[in-house]
Amino acid sequence: MTAFGTEPDGISGDPIAAAATPLADLAAMLRGGGQLGADPAVLSRQFADSLALIAAHRAVVLSVEHDGLFLDGQALWTDDMLARRASTALLAQGLSSVTVASDATQRAVATLAVLLARDWGSADIGALRRTVASGASPGLIFNFEQDAQAAEARQILPTELLSLLRSPAGKAADDVTRALDLIRQHLERPGDVVGAILGAGLDKRQRLGPELTAIDDDVDISADVVGRVLFECMRLDPSGLQAADTFRLALDHFDSLASRGRAQEADALIRRAIALANEETGPNWPHRALLQAEVDAIFNRGVILRLVGAANAAAEGTHDSWVRLLFGLGSAIRAEQVAGATEIFGELSNAAHRQAVADGLVLALHQDLDSLDSLLSRATGPGQSILLLAVGRLDAPPLLGKILAHLESPIALVRQDALVALRKHRSPRTEELVRRALSDPESAVRVEALRYVSVYRDTDAAPQIMERLCSLKQGEAPLEEQRALGMAYALITREEGVLPLTRVVQDAGAARSDAATAAVLGLGALGESGRAALRGLARTKPELRSLIRAAGVVE
Repeated sequence: MTAFGTEPDGISGDPIAAAATPLADLAAMLRGGGQLGADPAVLSRQFADSLALIAAHRAVVLSVEHDGLFLDGQALWTDDMLARRASTALLAQGLSSVTVASDATQRAVATLAVLLARDWGSADIGALRRTVASGASPGLIFNFEQDAQAAEARQILPTELLSLLRSPAGKAADDVTRALDLIRQHLERPGDVVGAILGAGLDKRQRLGPELTAIDDDVDISADVVGRVLFECMRLDPSGLQAADTFRLALDHFDSLASRGRAQEADALIRRAIALANEETGPNWPHRALLQAEVDAIFNRGVILRLVGAANAAAEGTHDSWVRLLFGLGSAIRAEQVAGATEIFGELSNAAHRQAVADGLVLALHQDLDSLDSLLSRATGPGQSILLLAVGRLDAPPLLGKILAHLESPIALVRQDALVALRKHRSPRTEELVRRALSDPESAVRVEALRYVSVYRDTDAAPQIMERLCSLKQGEAPLEEQRALGMAYALITREEGVLPLTRVVQDAGAARSDAATAAVLGLGALGESGRAALRGLARTKPELRSLIRAAGVVE
């Protein structure tokens, strides 16, 4: 039995993935999109049933981060633009986590799904807290960063706060004490923030200098904490010029961190300042235009070139940090900077990094197709890649012709990302052009074309893929393309593909291991029938056993 007293139907495999899908669909539906005919009540129950499998015997913690939702530290719903938007809105409402007890009712968790998926970005601050307080949620504990006193303290204007802090000793109101207590709770170095609140000049602000330098020098100091200090200095400063000084103080250190590959720390240092410039926080803050002019300096050619170079050289384990940083930067690009910035960001070698910039750009341009159309028409270099990926995130039939035209680009990366942008489009003409891309001179472009024909099960592409498998020379295709070839043929032909793929393994053998490996991976994707064929090959062809074992699809 599960925690909710019933065995959920139709759930197999990873319950975290099974919970993420209905949650994402529900969020899309509540924003006017999603699957046609889908029922929000069914989606919320599916989320509840999946979560029941995870919380059956113990409480779990669902935490809200800037890049999505996490369950006991594991990614639940992340890595897409909607997840980031939803989590950002939840954080703006003050929600940091929800504890789901093992005795939580299905109804309560289904309601939780709706609360997580709802578009809180258009609601006033505190709306989520009031909604939670107004209804019973058995087995759920909502954790908000600020308590009621903090909410009251936030309403004090900086000028009022300054006046009270400068008043004679003993005259300060309780509200001021609560405000300072709140800052001290959330910042490890309150002295700098107090100095900023008092309106101290640049000399006091220089206290931040040693802390920023310590981050650069790899001293054990939290960039996130210093980023909070910087944010509060800017947000509470009565002078726009002083707020700009604070950001300028951080910019050189951001450049240093990013150019040395320390993406996580660079992001922690400035992400709150970018949110302030983007109107994501402090909606009535009076100095936004002045701060935005300072944020623009991030997109100076030299800064971006150094950042892109570091991202391209990044170690595999740091890619998630780069995605968060690049998404934040993309969301901060102003319209007049897009053309120059995207030309440099287009040199990013990692597809996820380019997509992160494009996702941020979609937000920066407010999903305006006309602006993207105009920018794409004028772009001539690698910046076309970023713009195509941005267009691909939107429902943009009017731009289909321009996407297809970029399949003929002399730049391989542009052809590759044009194929990515086509994923929402299907027509006989589109499929014909994608099949041509299966023979592109560049392997990465061929892989994207294989992914497209796999998604849409383009049966007309199957003979072309099989011809490629049969003629594949040793060392001609990297492992990613080998995998894409085998998987595409398997996904398109399904059970009918078992015999042809088995013959490829037999004919290619160890002499043409690239072709044999591709076919083995395809057979592995066909379930039990494919694995049975592989076991038979291992028995009758001993020389193939090591190759089949290396592919990792059977024992």
